[in-house]
Amino acid sequence: MTTISALFSQWAANPDAKAGADYSGKSKQQLDAIFEEYTSLQQQIIDAVPTTAQELAQQLIVATDDGASEMPEELFDRLRQMARRVAL
Repeated sequence: MTTISALFSQWAANPDAKAGADYSGKSKQQLDAIFEEYTSLQQQIIDAVPTTAQELAQQLIVATDDGASEMPEELFDRLRQMARRVAL
């Protein structure tokens, strides 16, 4: 089983994870493959269950496109459930 941290490393290496990435010289097929990998890794990370604070932080970064998007409501609901489970 691949950990969130391992998936995060792959996600962070994807050009779509970097603001201002240079896509010059890339074909439409290459751009589509980059985006497909980005979104696939993003979904795998969001769907995973974090086991450490670092993995939770990585999950939040990925879910928000490194702060460029709002957090998905489904992830926020899971975090709320986790917080309440610990508090009880």
